[in-house]
Amino acid sequence: MRSLKLLPLLGIALGAGTLGLTRTVWLHATAMDLTGTAVAQNVVGSSAAPAAAALAVVVIAAFLASALARGTARTVIAGIAVLAGVSAAVASLLVLLDPEAAAAGAVSEATGVLGGEVVARTTTMPILAALAAFAAAAVASALTVTSRRAARADGQDPSAPTASRYSRSADRSATGAKTARSDASDWDALSRGDDPT
Repeated sequence: MRSLKLLPLLGIALGAGTLGLTRTVWLHATAMDLTGTAVAQNVVGSSAAPAAAALAVVVIAAFLASALARGTARTVIAGIAVLAGVSAAVASLLVLLDPEAAAAGAVSEATGVLGGEVVARTTTMPILAALAAFAAAAVASALTVTSRRAARADGQDPSAPTASRYSRSADRSATGAKTARSDASDWDALSRGDDPT
């Protein structure tokens, strides 16, 4: 089926898009350093939500594997891509709910102050990353359905001719056995002096 070739490619593109978006600035944060000076820090997505970046890699790997797999294996791998895509989207959206917590690690490295007060605001990038991850999950879900249909079709089509071949072979064997039995009975009748015809 053509969709079995196109869906993995689309999923790889969406996974790569999600991963690329985690390399952009997600947060603009400000905090005080050790001297009391306000330090501005731009926080990229891979620092704000490292799980989103890692799960985007899982999505890409799963779609690559699904392009090579067949049958039930492809369905299982596509299911993994669904879970990874949804999880990456959720991880991205969590940054919007608590940007200060998401920026805390990067800000601490920049200022040298642990647990200091952080003020942060988000860009549109976490939303775009979440949308891309959700889209990848939707494509993986479609691939799961398509793979199941293809597996069922592959399992049914070859069976019909195989069954008919077996039945024809059985019919020929039965006919041959009947012929052999009738030939033997004719010889027995001749040996007794009877004419089988």
